[in-house]
Amino acid sequence: MRRLLSSVSIAIALLACAASARATVIDFEGIAAPSNVTTQHNSSIVSGGFSFYQNHGHVIDSAYSPTGYQTNNGTDWLMNDSSGEMVISDAASPYPGAGTYQPFALTSLDIGAFFTTSGAVLATGFLTGGGTVTETISVSGNFSTYTFGGGFVNLDYVRLQGVGGYGGWAIDNVTVNESVVAVPAPGAVALLGIGLIGLGFLRRRIV
Repeated sequence: MRRLLSSVSIAIALLACAASARATVIDFEGIAAPSNVTTQHNSSIVSGGFSFYQNHGHVIDSAYSPTGYQTNNGTDWLMNDSSGEMVISDAASPYPGAGTYQPFALTSLDIGAFFTTSGAVLATGFLTGGGTVTETISVSGNFSTYTFGGGFVNLDYVRLQGVGGYGGWAIDNVTVNESVVAVPAPGAVALLGIGLIGLGFLRRRIV
């Protein structure tokens, strides 16, 4: 009996591992040339396997950052300097235009105001299967880490947009968890089936 229960437990553990998440920290390194910037205009850049679409913005190389930027953290970072949107999606199904999106979770990001003006950014997560979740992020000064609530999971994409036309913000070190679904090994499925049959047989004997 003890051996049978152990086998069932192992099978259940193997099946649980079939669906897992892979954490990624996106840091925008290596996109802009040294001491330079890239420019986005209604276009996307890809970093860490994720797409970042912007109406207008730049990737700032760390060596380029002038002292006038408050968000000078010694690494490369992504600037939004318009009142338009920034949209995060999996690069395998980039926004806009993807019919079906690869779901992911947004855990945290570093955000700051690259000029002296502070403001707020509205984060809207578009959920797989429909519906949205929103959080408002206060932005001021150098980068600080913002951690999202538990609702920012199973997302098709996330839209970041300044509240009231605010466009003086930047992000870095975006932490995402991409859903990974693996096919269970046939042996694990068979082991679980045998264990359940055995449990049923033992229950009939006891009764």
